[in-house]
Amino acid sequence: MESKKLFEEFNDDENAANQKYLGKVVCVYGHVSDRAVDAKGTFSLILEGGDLAGVGCQFDKSVVDEMQKVKKGEVLRVKGVCTGMLMDVVLVDCVPGD
Repeated sequence: MESKKLFEEFNDDENAANQKYLGKVVCVYGHVSDRAVDAKGTFSLILEGGDLAGVGCQFDKSVVDEMQKVKKGEVLRVKGVCTGMLMDVVLVDCVPGD
């Protein structure tokens, strides 16, 4: 599923999207709009979604070295567990998708 479509579903009707995706493994793809490593060493990136937000992907520590090679603008496929929407739709325990 395209990251923009997942974001739109949550943005349009968060309750319906939560029922459909919350706690489930979701595979999305999209352009990388931002990336970061926090103080704990957790790597995360944002896939395009809306104008000011997107799909935030927090990666499993086992793939951090591999994921740090990803650059802004690249198209990436990611698989992770959906935990709902804060400002971004959040996926945790992410790994590169198939």
